[in-house]
Amino acid sequence: MILTRAIALLAAASLAVACTASTEDGTDGEESANATGEDALTSPRSVSLMYEGSCAFLHNCSAWSRKLPAGEVQWGCGGTDCSDDALWIAGPSHSYCNRKAKICRGTRCTTATVRDISDAHGWEASNGVMDELGLEHTVNVAACRGGGGGKVTVQLL
Repeated sequence: MILTRAIALLAAASLAVACTASTEDGTDGEESANATGEDALTSPRSVSLMYEGSCAFLHNCSAWSRKLPAGEVQWGCGGTDCSDDALWIAGPSHSYCNRKAKICRGTRCTTATVRDISDAHGWEASNGVMDELGLEHTVNVAACRGGGGGKVTVQLL
């Protein structure tokens, strides 16, 4: 009886988690309930773009990057070079690594390369991308805090 209740509780918890999980492609899920995964991003999709942080922030605040020489960051897609002016983004999963994406906010667009994996399973951007799109962003390296972002469209190229 106790085992049966435990299994039922586990099944209910699993269902609750599955129902609240974000979409695999990091989109808001507003445009098409049928489009999922990378294929959904061959057309522009509305997403909430978050600010990933500066190179100094990532170096100092990421457990993976702290052990590297100053100015380097351990990217989820490989490599360690980092420039705040470069056009890079973090994608929702490893399947987006090294892909190029066109990101637009209104009529302002830029193209960026997926170099990292988002801890939030969404889309995050560099200073360069945020600046190109005119999106506000702030960072406090010492406190390992920052923020910024906004609604954009993302389309894989």
